Amino acid sequence: MTDILFMTPYYSPEKTAPAIRISETAQCLVKHGYQVTVLTTFPNFPTGIVPPEYRGHTIRREVCDGVNVVRVWSYITPNKGFLRRILAQLSFGCVAPLLGWRDIGHPDVIIVESFPLFACWHWVNIALLSLLSLISGPKLRFNWVCCVITS
Repeated sequence: MTDILFMTPYYSPEKTAPAIRISETAQCLVKHGYQVTVLTTFPNFPTGIVPPEYRGHTIRREVCDGVNVVRVWSYITPNKGFLRRILAQLSFGCVAPLLGWRDIGHPDVIIVESFPLFACWHWVNIALLSLLSLISGPKLRFNWVCCVITS
């Protein structure tokens, strides 16, 4: 069975296009027999406010419609101000792989959903974890919307 990891700052219950698209894709893959994990941050878009049930955690694991969801802490801010938004995106890209590596297993395919400018931070950290033998060694492939890493 193929093990697929999505790494994205947006996932259900957020109501953004990436969150909905990845959630529906992940559920479809599970229905077709794939093992799917999503590495994400705590819901907060667009207000920058984390709901009470998600507060006070560094990492939280849950299963939603058969999808393993690993939520990790990252710097969160309201969608105001260029510098704060940049820091929030960089924070997720740098911190998520480091906090979530134990829970993501050894995926066969890694799909990173991010702004093209920041996708490189995500795969650099994943590649570093690979070099440390914490996850399988990836091959890197790029796409306009996401960065796909296969092993």
